Amino acid sequence: YGFIQVTNEDPLHPVANGIVVVRELVQQLRYEAPELLKMLLSHPVPMFSHGVNYEEKDGESIIINSPILYKSSSGEYQIRFDHDRIRRYYQEMKKKQPFEEGKMIYDFLQAAQKIKQKITLSYSDLLVHDNLCTLHDRDACNIELYSDGTRNTRHISVSFARAQDGNP
Repeated sequence: YGFIQVTNEDPLHPVANGIVVVRELVQQLRYEAPELLKMLLSHPVPMFSHGVNYEEKDGESIIINSPILYKSSSGEYQIRFDHDRIRRYYQEMKKKQPFEEGKMIYDFLQAAQKIKQKITLSYSDLLVHDNLCTLHDRDACNIELYSDGTRNTRHISVSFARAQDGNP
């Protein structure tokens, strides 16, 4: 599970966090774009990380190569997607992303945008989400810069929890 808490609000306007529930996205794609759904379930996409989420691999380079959508052992649709980590893979490996993969991701994000729910969080609000079954983002934030070098912007605390056996 993921936990996002606002510890300082945006200085100019409220910022919304977007949430897409994977089972709702799959339901939409099943009827509106069945070929895209098939690709998302079968086409592996590489992602690059430095192992920041795994104590045993802290700082090590990790490359994950799996489909964006998959079914868990219980049959629940889940997601493994981080656009920045995908771009980072191609940058680190000095490779060009295949057009078909980029188009699949573009179409996937367009479909997700259609059903995204926006949640505006205020100071001390806490958003708890199942990180395996939701896609999440946030609107852009503003920053105030002062002549003394200090700044004011939105701050959030983010943490994750998982069961010892890897199951929620």
